[in-house]
Amino acid sequence: ALDIKPDFTIQNYIAYAYAMKEDFAETFEWTGKFIANPLSEGIKAKGYWLIGFYHYWLGNFDQAIEELQKAWDITQEYGERDFFSEYFMGKIQYERGDLDLSRDQFQSWHDGLMEIMPPAAQDQRSFTSFFLHVGLGNIDLKQRNIDSARLHLKEMEALMPKISSPQKFIGYN
Repeated sequence: ALDIKPDFTIQNYIAYAYAMKEDFAETFEWTGKFIANPLSEGIKAKGYWLIGFYHYWLGNFDQAIEELQKAWDITQEYGERDFFSEYFMGKIQYERGDLDLSRDQFQSWHDGLMEIMPPAAQDQRSFTSFFLHVGLGNIDLKQRNIDSARLHLKEMEALMPKISSPQKFIGYN
């Protein structure tokens, strides 16, 4: 397909297939190809998100932050907020043990999305709130704040019936 249409943006999916096979040399090579000739700056940022995610997945947190920062910078240049990088920065800080920074990043991510989502988008708002409580609940567990973690679990349980199709929010629809 790429021989016929070189600007066909399938490299990210090829990279994902290699990641599933745990061939990360190929994963990073194909993601690099995805970034090399982007159709837009947004596509280029997505490539850096993917590299950051793969590094996160491998436990290479410093490299993940570096790549997510590139995506953040590109997104900021055209006046947008990079919610994907912001959320994953919270996850990385959690893994590193910087729980206060992780909590702040999860909360900022959530609050920023709530500002731009229309009140009528209840499904999306519930989905976003659900993942805020996942992050905050995990932080509370790590800090051994069991009662607080239970409250986050109750919030998650209350939100679940309000989410009609989680797949549509994570790219499966």
